[in-house]
Amino acid sequence: MKKYLIIGGDSFIGQSLFRYINQIENNISIDKTTRRSELLDKHTYFLNLSDPEVSIPDKDYDTVFFCAGITSIQECEDKRELAELCNYTNTIKLFHDIKKLQSRIIFPSTSLVFDGHQKSYNPTDQVNPQTRYGYLKARAEKMLQESEYSYSIIRCTKLLSSNQSVLHNWINALRSGSKITAFDDMLFSPVIGMEAIKYIYQLSQVKQNGIWHISAKDEISYYDAACYMAELLGVDKNRVIPEKTHNKPVVYNPEHTVLDMSDTLKALNIQHQKTARETLREFVLNFK
Repeated sequence: MKKYLIIGGDSFIGQSLFRYINQIENNISIDKTTRRSELLDKHTYFLNLSDPEVSIPDKDYDTVFFCAGITSIQECEDKRELAELCNYTNTIKLFHDIKKLQSRIIFPSTSLVFDGHQKSYNPTDQVNPQTRYGYLKARAEKMLQESEYSYSIIRCTKLLSSNQSVLHNWINALRSGSKITAFDDMLFSPVIGMEAIKYIYQLSQVKQNGIWHISAKDEISYYDAACYMAELLGVDKNRVIPEKTHNKPVVYNPEHTVLDMSDTLKALNIQHQKTARETLREFVLNFK
């Protein structure tokens, strides 16, 4: 029987992995962690990365998905000590605990370990984070790479999910006849969230240490994305008003956001990598 642990079972990636693995595998055991005491049961354990005495169940897990941490870029900047504790100090502590269990660590990371100056980044390119969030992720990645642990680091670009509030709000506003604003000087490389979950799971089955990338093939500005979404919805794209990032409190605006996904495509035998517009089209057409 395969045994999995998902640290950060309340997160989008954690929740989605829990459902996905249960759907496609038989004869398995999946535990998860939560910060919500009312959700505890025989397979759900309490864990809060801000707790100095943080620990995980002492079980012989085959694979541990590490999905916990502070993911807000702004919060990492505003609460630097807390971010350090959660996203690095206690993360490393749990890495050590996982190593003692001889489990494989799957560590979802971010494109923000790079500075965004290149048009696309390979897994082996030098990291140069420009945000506190990216800096702490890069430090945790480095620790794994320099260790003797069994691991996969999986960097993702922007994941579009059912709780992706900005794009959902845009769709609802456009459908209701309202106007929206969108940055015309900020790019992103969107990936359907559940597609990324499938890739993360499949990469967890590749017993090879290393770094993997999940990304759209190209990038698009938020303004162009909003205009394209308006077109797909059959509404006037003039309802989309462009704005500049310098008029808003934006923590960081990288020049480029694309990750080179060639190694992932080859490892998983993926024949087609979606463009940003193909991803947005799927997101809009499946919007509920």
